[in-house]
Amino acid sequence: MAESPPEISLSVPIRHLSLLMFGLFLLLVDDLSLTELVLMKKTHIEKNIAEMNTREKIFHYFKTKHPNLSTIYTLLAIIVSWCGIWGLLWDIPIQPFWRSILTIVLGLFLLYIDDFKLDEI
Repeated sequence: MAESPPEISLSVPIRHLSLLMFGLFLLLVDDLSLTELVLMKKTHIEKNIAEMNTREKIFHYFKTKHPNLSTIYTLLAIIVSWCGIWGLLWDIPIQPFWRSILTIVLGLFLLYIDDFKLDEI
């Protein structure tokens, strides 16, 4: 008799998906860092303070006056996003070997899309 796959509670993937969405939202709000990561282009702030909208003024002040806190904010957003991705991967009902291979491939892909090199390894 074939074993039935284990039942997965719907609240667990929703929790991981919400972590992923929250982390991506934090990156999007943070001076369009998500756009910089996806497009791999560093956008320099060359606007005058008068031309900036409120969000840009807040993050410009935050990044110039408190660069360490700004880095912590971005790292927190990346960590929360990664926790969401990791949790969603571990919710996939496949063999642990293939899940581990999928995690390694995803990690290498994320290292590669940064600068199209694997120098970090």
